[in-house]
Amino acid sequence: MKFAVFLFTNSTAILASAADSLTDLLLSFANFAVVRSAEKPADEQHPYGHGKIESLAGLFQGVVIGGVTLGIAAMAVRRILAPQDVMNPLAGTGITIVALIVSLWHIRNLSRSASESGSQVMRAEYIHYASDILVYVGVILSFALYRLTGSRLWDPIITLLIVFYLVKNVAAVFNQSISELMDEHLPDEELDALDRLILKSDPRVVGYHNFRTRRVGATRFIEFHVVVKGVTAFAESNDVVEGLIGRIVERYPEARLTVQADPESAAPSGRAEH
Repeated sequence: MKFAVFLFTNSTAILASAADSLTDLLLSFANFAVVRSAEKPADEQHPYGHGKIESLAGLFQGVVIGGVTLGIAAMAVRRILAPQDVMNPLAGTGITIVALIVSLWHIRNLSRSASESGSQVMRAEYIHYASDILVYVGVILSFALYRLTGSRLWDPIITLLIVFYLVKNVAAVFNQSISELMDEHLPDEELDALDRLILKSDPRVVGYHNFRTRRVGATRFIEFHVVVKGVTAFAESNDVVEGLIGRIVERYPEARLTVQADPESAAPSGRAEH
């Protein structure tokens, strides 16, 4: 419908919105298959699971949407250099309002799913459709300003503003995907939370070392040696470790932990290695 309205209005802003929606639609079908694949349990060939397929999908989305966005930006620049009239602005406004209502309903569902699943792909879906709200506002504004002022520059100028906003969101998804593919450690705020959880889990815990983290899809992998004091029996040290793992999993249900207990006398100096 948006593309049909573009043919009637000659508005690059509505074309930008149509291209963004078409790209989201195609990628949503691909993401459906990606999420199902990422949810497969770990197996012999993939002991860490299939979560990185989500990161690859996010990377692919960034490349595709970025290319489409730059193409629209080039069209907007040409319109600034050689302005053209916008026709039937009321038709463009009407279809944009309809799309806005549908998107608000869809964004509500995506927000709930992204929060419940912790999926990078679902987060990317949410960002794409949430960004459409400002896109729709910009399109409606371009039609309104054209009618009020008669200037043919409002349409390409607002199109470029939409492009800048989309590029910012695409860059965020792209960077997150690269971070996961490169096994970057968890965000600093999560590392600080883990530090507090470990050191306050049990009075016998006096430190930790060999600390490593990474994220694959919605799963956090956390490995470290915990330093215990005054523990001589294996069963007692095992209780300390199990209690600590329970506290971390309570905070991060999708976490996969590898924790080893070391006596204080055998532990290296230093609290953690990030």
